[in-house]
Amino acid sequence: MRRRILLVYPRFARNNLLNYEYSTSFYPGKHAVMPPLGLLLLGAMLRPDHDVRMVDENVRPIAPDEMHWADVVAVSAMHPQRGRVNEIVDEANRLGKITILGGPSVSICPEYYPAPDILHVGEIGDATQCLLERLRSDAGKPAAQIVFKTNRPTPLDDLPLPARDLVPVNSYIVQTVQFSVGCPFTCEFCDIPIIYGRVARLKSGRRVTEEFEQLYRMGFVGTILFVDDNLIANRGALKAMLPEVIRWQKAHGFPYPLTGEASVNLSRDKEVLSLLREARFTHMFVGIESPDPATVRSISKRQNAMEPMIDSLRTLESYGLEPVLGMILGFDTDTERTGETIARFVDESHAPTVYFNLLSALPWTPLWNRMEKEQRLIADTGGDQAQSESLLSCMTTNISFKLPNAVVAEMLRQTVRTVYSPREVYRRFLWIIEHVHARQTKGRPIAETAVQQWFLAKFALIALIRVFYRAGVKAPFRNEFWSFTRELVRLKRRGIVDSVVQELLLVAPNAYHLITWAGVLTNAQYSPGTIRQRTLRQ
Repeated sequence: MRRRILLVYPRFARNNLLNYEYSTSFYPGKHAVMPPLGLLLLGAMLRPDHDVRMVDENVRPIAPDEMHWADVVAVSAMHPQRGRVNEIVDEANRLGKITILGGPSVSICPEYYPAPDILHVGEIGDATQCLLERLRSDAGKPAAQIVFKTNRPTPLDDLPLPARDLVPVNSYIVQTVQFSVGCPFTCEFCDIPIIYGRVARLKSGRRVTEEFEQLYRMGFVGTILFVDDNLIANRGALKAMLPEVIRWQKAHGFPYPLTGEASVNLSRDKEVLSLLREARFTHMFVGIESPDPATVRSISKRQNAMEPMIDSLRTLESYGLEPVLGMILGFDTDTERTGETIARFVDESHAPTVYFNLLSALPWTPLWNRMEKEQRLIADTGGDQAQSESLLSCMTTNISFKLPNAVVAEMLRQTVRTVYSPREVYRRFLWIIEHVHARQTKGRPIAETAVQQWFLAKFALIALIRVFYRAGVKAPFRNEFWSFTRELVRLKRRGIVDSVVQELLLVAPNAYHLITWAGVLTNAQYSPGTIRQRTLRQ
């Protein structure tokens, strides 16, 4: 039976740091950070037998006629999207549509979702085949909820190419590629090993570059993000894959900056670091969590205590990797001075971007089990101990800390005020430009045809006008912007910066986002100042 299937990715709540909602609008045509890779893969698997459309609500809302058009509404989501998932499913059920839910949230907590007709629990695999068989049949809405659970995941090389044409590729700043699944570490607060396991499953370098080629042929302009939970989960396989990426990048003029996530012990493997730089990796997310070695050992993150973390980050920076840090407050070992320690650590690391969160217990993690045993889980007003819709939004927790929760929350706000003051944000970006960007492999966006060249010129001009107007005229921290711009010109004269315009387009929207996000979070008031370069340990 041929069906009309609407794939939906629910919107996130506003002022989530990861939304980058204050920076995307600088770039013409960009509306969201990245598309949902799982839904694009499912779309590719559905297409031979069904008519498929997709709506990412972070790009645009669902049109009323789209819901009416569909026979089936399929949703994928993470915990913070839970509330919106329920709204979408309830509306689709009211209209008599078959409703399907998959993704990380339902894979961990299927009990949270009694309303969908069908749950897909786990990765794409044998459960997906059961789902596809049911959709091909003439079965209607089931009388009771059906749960398909994956026991045998599909090998990554056997997955179809994502149906990226279901969404406008250039609506996103980042497009995603997956090389491996799983992480060998057992950090107490992390649910990745529960969902995907500890043994990395891998994709071939040939298949990775096929996805690069797909994006290139579609004319994508932006960054490619490796969504691996830990890029160095299998170093041998990574060392075999990266030369293929390097050959592809070199043959196409290095059109894509690359980014990913890795444990900080990446700094111990100089061969991998050299390959990453040659492939044009420019950023790497690193979960520091706490600068205190005793704390990271207490949460089973001993890989962060192998050597001084500042030394590890300085090594990454020396290979052209701009570190993006993850920091958490609320550990049992924290003191009332922890916020100050974190602020000093960020200052010394020079990392411009830090993802802050209060410690939260994700369901069924070792932390969740310990907090439940110690009777320290806090339910929200609706009785949801997971507080799933609001977790990972920086200021929400479901844990009773050892310190008073109000003290920890205020400590986080004060740390954010310090780290994301306009002066400090622009100062750290200047250091990164001088000491890290200068060491990165350079490339150029796709500009093979006159149409592509016109697109790039128009894109850059509009973005630059928005940068000067919003950051240089309207922003209350405009003095810092102009001080930053003057410093860029000086670096250009010294031969350190290739293009002032390029650095402005890369950095200014991100700086604006981080400062604005922090101001909304903390109700900060800005007093204009100037950036003063300081001599810090390199």
